[in-house]
Amino acid sequence: MGISNLPKSGVGFRTKNHISSFKRKLKNACRQGDLKNLEDNIPAIVEVVGRYERYIREGRFSSRQKFDAMHKIRRIDKNLNKEDLREIEKIFDHLRD
Repeated sequence: MGISNLPKSGVGFRTKNHISSFKRKLKNACRQGDLKNLEDNIPAIVEVVGRYERYIREGRFSSRQKFDAMHKIRRIDKNLNKEDLREIEKIFDHLRD
């Protein structure tokens, strides 16, 4: 399990409270997959993705919004290292596709 198992942008994208929600899939990927080092950063990632859910659902999550989201995650979660930031950036790139 990894980034490829996370939901992509589209009409069916949900951040929380759904069977195939982003939060649930991210937790599974962190527990069993390649994203184990992001396990302590899940609340910050879900909070920021929730702010951009409308744009992700419409397929309009731009590179500027990705930059802003990365900045917000750095402000929310102070214990991020470079490896965490790279993986979070890959997650946002996955959401832009």
